[in-house]
Amino acid sequence: MNNKLSNERLVAVTGASGFIGAALCAELKERGYTVRAFAGPHSDITGLRAMGLEIIQGGLRDAGPIGQLLDGVEGVFHLAGVAGHTFKRDAEYWDVNVTATKELLHAAAEAGARRFVFCSTADVHGHISNPPGNEESPLAGDDIYQVTKEHGEQAALAANGKKGLETTVIRPSRVYGPGDMRGLRIFQDLAKGSFTMYGDGENSIHPVYISDLVEALILAYESGKAPGEAYIIAGQESISLNRMAEIIAGAGEVELHVRRLPGAMFRLYSFICETACSFFGVEPPMSRRYVDIFVKNHSYSIDKAARDLGYQPKVGLEQGARLTFDWYRDKGLI
Repeated sequence: MNNKLSNERLVAVTGASGFIGAALCAELKERGYTVRAFAGPHSDITGLRAMGLEIIQGGLRDAGPIGQLLDGVEGVFHLAGVAGHTFKRDAEYWDVNVTATKELLHAAAEAGARRFVFCSTADVHGHISNPPGNEESPLAGDDIYQVTKEHGEQAALAANGKKGLETTVIRPSRVYGPGDMRGLRIFQDLAKGSFTMYGDGENSIHPVYISDLVEALILAYESGKAPGEAYIIAGQESISLNRMAEIIAGAGEVELHVRRLPGAMFRLYSFICETACSFFGVEPPMSRRYVDIFVKNHSYSIDKAARDLGYQPKVGLEQGARLTFDWYRDKGLI
């Protein structure tokens, strides 16, 4: 390892142009790390340039750019992947979320990196039948994103200790906050005062605000207890989806009117939509992952992260919803 760069705490961040990646890069720089950002060849890197970061663009399986990314780094935050809200062929999920992760782990170890934090998802646990779930809950993901993230986790944990590389897995719950475009649809619907709920809304959801997740990622990187471990990262409290809708509507100062539709029927409909649209290479109007927000329990214990990492979420849903609503409005999105 290059000692000069190591002393500067040089870290690589993949997926740096994304919602979580950009927030992580900003906080790492604020804390005195030297950040080398990695983004896809067609990603918008305007925000990364504004931070004054070193930026490398390429594909996760491109040896040249990956070699540049890892040269002399102390550690890696691996956030890049094919996300659950995108509609790609299964082979692309396996290629990026699993094969590219294995290759990056090997390359990081060969480059002399010391730490590797892999960002997975709490959805690898699937539906939590007896909430709250924890790290020992069964891995029961039932879509291609969740399954490939689980395999990425296995690769990351299997690499722990090889050639001095220490690896940690972070499983975030539903993350939200300023900059989150995936959650925009729900906020837009609630801002109109008319919200479609699939099911009775009594299922649990456990959102985590972006700054709390970023804090957890850095804590995992810096903790001596984290290597070889996986941690669920969620917010201050788990609530029903009905209550979440009320809080977000209140944050936007709008009156809430809920239209309820049968969850099981629309999950089947979303599956048919996905299947039909896949033949034409177009995005379906509804996805199972979106309907699952309304019909599955996503409630977790964060005791392990609190004990090992000192993780304590600071932003509750009421405050976080106000900040997110304000950001959407400032950007003219609502």
